[in-house]
Amino acid sequence: MGVTPANLERWPSIQAWLESRPDVEAFLILDDQLSEFPTPPPAELIVCDPKKGLSEPHVQAAVIAWLAATDQMPH
Repeated sequence: MGVTPANLERWPSIQAWLESRPDVEAFLILDDQLSEFPTPPPAELIVCDPKKGLSEPHVQAAVIAWLAATDQMPH
C-alpha cells in the first residue's frame, strides 16, 4: 500500500512508485479523482466516492473480484 506525494501528478507518481518496487506483481488503484488519470484510465483503477471509499458496494465488489482473479483472496 502506498500514498502518492502531494507535489506530483497522481498517475506519474503511481507509475514511479511501481517502478521502484519491481516485486509488485499485481495492484489496484483506489482513487476519488478520475481526472488525475489518462483517458482511457488504467484497468487497475477503481474510482470511489471521496466520502465513502471502500464502503461503496461497487468498490467492494471490484476489490473482491480482483482478489479472486489474482488468487490473493484470504482463505
